[in-house]
Amino acid sequence: MIQKHMRGYKVSKEYAPIISNIKMESCFAYFDEMKKMIQTTSQILIAFHMKKYLKKKQAAAAKAKKGKKGKKGAKKGPVATSPGRRPS
Repeated sequence: MIQKHMRGYKVSKEYAPIISNIKMESCFAYFDEMKKMIQTTSQILIAFHMKKYLKKKQAAAAKAKKGKKGKKGAKKGPVATSPGRRPS
């Protein structure tokens, strides 16, 4: 009985590192897959928001250019003040 028990212990001790390596490889494969999935989704999101930002920036630049074109020749002069006040 003791010999049978010791034989089982030796076998389990021998296979413990092999089993743990298999479990670790499985976990590493899972986390590598998760890493790839997160990278691809983040690349998609970043590209979408960057395009949206650039489009908004171009629209603002075009609006500013259009507004500048119409105000050509209009100059700001001195602001009229009442006699007792200093101009700021």
